[in-house]
Amino acid sequence: MRAIVFRHHDPSPEVYTLVDDMPQPQPGPDEVLVRVAYAALNRLDDFVRIGWKGLELVFPHIPCSDFSGEIVAVGAGVTNWQPGQRVTANPLIWCGGCRACLDGRVNHCRRACLIGEHVRGACADFVVVPARNLVAVPDGYDMRLAAAASLVYVTAWHSLMVAGNLRAAERVLVVGAGGGVNTAS
Repeated sequence: MRAIVFRHHDPSPEVYTLVDDMPQPQPGPDEVLVRVAYAALNRLDDFVRIGWKGLELVFPHIPCSDFSGEIVAVGAGVTNWQPGQRVTANPLIWCGGCRACLDGRVNHCRRACLIGEHVRGACADFVVVPARNLVAVPDGYDMRLAAAASLVYVTAWHSLMVAGNLRAAERVLVVGAGGGVNTAS
């Protein structure tokens, strides 16, 4: 499959290369295979490309946490998603069994990883995603917009709903609504 990859950490975006020989991933149990329609680079991709002490990647690495696409295959155990559905995804992959996950604080999971950061991302023809991470994209909604939303919306959702304990009919003041997370809020 085609993918945009980098083969080593580097501060220059010139290290991104288009390849056409990456193996196509296959969905495992409770996973889906998505044909990527759009992928969006964001600031996280810069950090991952540059690297930091302790970040261990399998090279070549495929970036991108943010994407939209269409399901083309489902793994064993997936019953609530079907090929042909339009989706985006929460890029955070969590274990589901630790105390933080069981308490609903999946962003505190010690085994959590991000699509495009710790595992290969969506800057490719296909990406495999846990079925529980999928979010349906309604018919008629622009898939380009859906691709640009997931990482900042997850952050905004956690800030408002989990940390802020926001409930229906409550109001909030969003200060500095120029950035992605504030816009999502």
